[in-house]
Amino acid sequence: MTSPGTTRLLNAGNEGTLALALALGHELGIWDLLGSSTHPMTSAEIAEKGKLKERYVREWLGCMVAGEVIQVTRDNPLRYSIREDHKPVLSDISIGSRLFASYAVRYDAVKDCFRQDGPSGQ
Repeated sequence: MTSPGTTRLLNAGNEGTLALALALGHELGIWDLLGSSTHPMTSAEIAEKGKLKERYVREWLGCMVAGEVIQVTRDNPLRYSIREDHKPVLSDISIGSRLFASYAVRYDAVKDCFRQDGPSGQ
């Protein structure tokens, strides 16, 4: 049995990955495409409308399904949609998710500041 502390640590990694993927979906316009569609969309439809590579869109969609952010049908090909209760949140997710993404960009610079011979140190 996993302790609550261990579970929290494991979840932190998963949630961090999900936060970055949420930001990516916002930056690429995928949330707008899914949110404005009148029907569940295939990865090919999303890629074509967003001028994106389908392979990457498919991987991103898999992350969103695993994170229980979007719904997927069992059709062939698979079709994706935003849950109705998630639409208001996803339309306003840019601030928080972009902030998290900006932390990720600065990760190596902050890490270097910790080192005795690093920049901005005493």
